[in-house]
Amino acid sequence: MGAASLATLWGEFLCVQLQGQVRVAVAALLALAFFWHAGVLLVDPSFAPFVVFALVVASGGLYLFLHATFAPMDDMPLVDAKESDARLQITWKPSLLTVMGSLAQGFALYWLVQPQVLVLPTSFLAEALSLVVVVLLLVDSLRSFVMKESFIRRLFLPVLGACILTLLFLPADLRVWPCMLAFGFSLLPYASAIFATCEHIVRCRLSALRTFAGARLYAAIGLVVGLLTGWLAFSSDVFGDVTLQAWVVVVVMFFILVSTTLSTKSYYPGEDAPSAPAGAVRVGVMGQAVPDREQAPAIDKKQCFQQRCDAVAGHFGLTNRQTEVLHLLAKGRNAAYIQKQLVISQHTAKAHIYSIYKKTGTHSQQDLMDLVESWEGEGKR
Repeated sequence: MGAASLATLWGEFLCVQLQGQVRVAVAALLALAFFWHAGVLLVDPSFAPFVVFALVVASGGLYLFLHATFAPMDDMPLVDAKESDARLQITWKPSLLTVMGSLAQGFALYWLVQPQVLVLPTSFLAEALSLVVVVLLLVDSLRSFVMKESFIRRLFLPVLGACILTLLFLPADLRVWPCMLAFGFSLLPYASAIFATCEHIVRCRLSALRTFAGARLYAAIGLVVGLLTGWLAFSSDVFGDVTLQAWVVVVVMFFILVSTTLSTKSYYPGEDAPSAPAGAVRVGVMGQAVPDREQAPAIDKKQCFQQRCDAVAGHFGLTNRQTEVLHLLAKGRNAAYIQKQLVISQHTAKAHIYSIYKKTGTHSQQDLMDLVESWEGEGKR
């Protein structure tokens, strides 16, 4: 519970402090976590609990130090629980994908943690495979952004289906290999769900603790169901001699059923629905894949507008919420649109607009738009 709470706090910290590089930060955090836990295997088993406890203490101390140094939580907008839920854009479809990936992970893990299987070489192999997967995600996040949610989803059914169906034909002493491959691949949709959740928190200004913990609940449900299914397949005899075969078919049919109910549209907020045009691709400011030649000018223009708005907000001391309103006002949006977009009351929207006019010394929306458009730098217009 302590480690889970700490992971949630770290997720919040990353979303607040590294808004433009959330995917990279989370991938790096996962890599460090797996590297640390692989090191736990090197110590005497009697000392392993103390090493894990030391990790929690060290991580908590570092979190408090960074929090005190950067004070990011002071800049967090106060988000009411109902307001956060109303602005939450994570639908049931990506949540179902998270459950499916965690179920496959739990199903494979049940066999891997059997006493006759969980020997030291197997433990090192599982940790090494996990570390390789998250390092690949980290490198991909920094460079090419190939491992998108839509790409992982296309491979999900063929790879996991092949791994699980192989169990029907292998003797017990060889089942560790397809289970190991299934476990390693299941980390991809699991990590993708974490990336997407953090992107939603940043883009929609959600309550980080509430959203991150809620998304993790789906992963926990899938893992528990997967472990239970693994127990029914490998350790029970509810169907007699064909128990394993029956449950393998059930799991694969579940994967097929879920896959057919999902559309080809991407659920990851950093991806565009249409395929990217051919040519060199770079990672955009929000984690999306941006073709250098065709979309870079539009992205740069949009980014320039946002930077001018942020510069005006910083110069005149606007709050985070007032900055959000400023972005919409500078686009020509009216109070009714702002009220609906930010899920606030009409009175609150008008109060923010009045405060912005007062702080910036403008008297109308057109004056404010002219101010943002002519802003060139600190105090320059």
